[in-house]
Amino acid sequence: MKKITAVLLIFCLLLTTGCAGSNSGAVPQNKELDIKEISVDSAEYSYAVENLELPQNVWFSQSNIVSIEKKIYLLGNFLESNYLFSINSDGSEAKLLASCEDGSEQWYAYCTMGGKLYVLDSISNQLIEFTPDGTKLRYISLPEGTTATGMAGGKETIFVLNSGKVSALKIGEKSEAELAYTISASDSASIGQSSDGSVFVAWLDGETQAISTIDEENRGWGKTCYLDSYCRIIGIGTKWELYLQIDAALYGFNFSTETIKKLLAFSDSGLLSNGVVYEVEEGKLIYTGTSSNEVSPLLMLKPVNVTEENEKVTMATLVELPYLIKEAVLTWNQEHPECQIEIKDYSQYTTDENSRGAELQLMMDIASGNIPDLYNLSDYYGEILNAALLVRKNLLEDLYPYIDSDQELSRDDFFSGPLSALEINGGLYQIVPGFMLLTTSAATQDVGAPENWTYDRLERVVAENDYYQYLFDTEYSRDEWLRLMVSASGERLVDWTHAQCFFDSEYFVRLLKIAANRPEEIDITGTYVDERIQNSHALLYMLFIRNVYEAEIVADAYGDGKYAFVGLPEIGSVLAPELSIGMSFQSAHKEQCWQFLREFLLRDNAYTYYLPLRRDVARQQMQNEVEALKENDDEYASRERAMEALLSELENTDSLYGIDTQLWSVIQDEVNKFYAGRCTAEETAKAIQSRAKIYIAEQS
Repeated sequence: MKKITAVLLIFCLLLTTGCAGSNSGAVPQNKELDIKEISVDSAEYSYAVENLELPQNVWFSQSNIVSIEKKIYLLGNFLESNYLFSINSDGSEAKLLASCEDGSEQWYAYCTMGGKLYVLDSISNQLIEFTPDGTKLRYISLPEGTTATGMAGGKETIFVLNSGKVSALKIGEKSEAELAYTISASDSASIGQSSDGSVFVAWLDGETQAISTIDEENRGWGKTCYLDSYCRIIGIGTKWELYLQIDAALYGFNFSTETIKKLLAFSDSGLLSNGVVYEVEEGKLIYTGTSSNEVSPLLMLKPVNVTEENEKVTMATLVELPYLIKEAVLTWNQEHPECQIEIKDYSQYTTDENSRGAELQLMMDIASGNIPDLYNLSDYYGEILNAALLVRKNLLEDLYPYIDSDQELSRDDFFSGPLSALEINGGLYQIVPGFMLLTTSAATQDVGAPENWTYDRLERVVAENDYYQYLFDTEYSRDEWLRLMVSASGERLVDWTHAQCFFDSEYFVRLLKIAANRPEEIDITGTYVDERIQNSHALLYMLFIRNVYEAEIVADAYGDGKYAFVGLPEIGSVLAPELSIGMSFQSAHKEQCWQFLREFLLRDNAYTYYLPLRRDVARQQMQNEVEALKENDDEYASRERAMEALLSELENTDSLYGIDTQLWSVIQDEVNKFYAGRCTAEETAKAIQSRAKIYIAEQS
């Protein structure tokens, strides 16, 4: 049982009514502190997630959710449009009550008081008063110097968070609110209101996390408690007086019973981010967070009793889970209440003192038999689980048998080159729903066909052409460029499968010498890709391409039809996974895992930020980009040619991008000596080879 130490304190308020604008309730009068450990029990239930539909797709306000007589009110916006919605507590009868779509207002925060809604327009710094049916009654100006980052309605007063304090506003018949008094709080404060008019504020009292009620009669703090963890008020209820966010989890907190309970980690239910909640029935919550697809979901969280019949699939991750995977988990959990996917986030174990804490904790869990069912292998920067090492340790399941026996999928559905790049010992151990293409572009007249390129050949082209000053563009500094090249070189430098490395090769020595002649630092601020290509005086321009639009920019820079994607010398173009998931060889839920994974492969909608692995989906995704220009004949034809060039390059891409961060630290340590002139490129390569062999052997 985890413990959170809380200091619970009821203050005898010796405060008298002060003048308007006074700081009479700044600090509670502390008596002896009654220190009590409050148990944080594990939840007796999990949550089933149901998607609720609204008339518009919007971003919801992350300040709070409010209600009047069992009607829930939500504030949302999209681009320059503002919307006020109501919805029944059971999730039915969603209605658009009011809107402002001309950009003249920005509805930011809201609250209820006396059966009315008050919405803050942050442009005019006014409150807009609405009836429960959305009728606009009037505008009320805030007192001079008052801004609001959060609002709550008390019994007779509206309280706003205002530059490190709580400002109490009286709303009368006048067109300007009256500042009655202020209470000192902190810049990080959060606020919430209950249905009976009680107002709660979470604030920092010095460096200590405080949660206080507001005593309207005495114009100051009421009951206050102190927690040993930073928290944010994200909801109000009855089963729990307050719903708090502590770290990345939802907690219920009661003042009266002095209890706190962890209800769920947001990621366990596939929730996309830390949002806000409202308790509509005992234990049942409405939740809204943020998403990657320009809208925010409105969800009903229903408690489900945990029984032995409920299956739970766990997904381990060392880093924050990508949005598209979070969305997939969320959708799965909505559709499969009998089998929920729980995300086990190990990133909390990584610290400045222990950069490999997450990975080491995962391996300890595996050794003790606490084995996940799925592994997040995403993040091409290297802060990832090494798939080849996991295969070597017999921790990943070969997914080819699942594809081969699937009635809707075939190996022929996928780009042959990228599929080959993902193979390890002839098996497929990760699903890659989205990736980028690392390549270079060059003027066709200068490079000709890229087959059998060598560095010697390309350097002769540069030497024989007066225009070119560099082999590679100068967009990347020497360290950035070398890391890119090491990551792209794959088994030319590191063969994890057979625990071998080749840093003492002529190939790597050549990379070191090229890196040494590159700028130590670069600044490309404010310049566009086509401008950088045109002004680079470089034979090869390095690119990460995610869609046809980015490919078309290259065509515009060179002149349509006068360029080619030519890959990296002696390597070709490289597959850089952005999304990647593997199945545990030891999983007891392999069929459920496969059903989850295959959904990524069966999607016919575009992964708008990345290139998909399926050939037909990629073509359709690109064709949609082309059709968007059908009104412009010239641009349409140019983008269509860029599409065909990109598809052709994808088909032939059979190298995989990736690097181990610890191995890169070894390389960088020795390379810095080389840059400083303390050793030659050859000596540096030998030193890296020696240290890398030891490290790779240890990991294997």
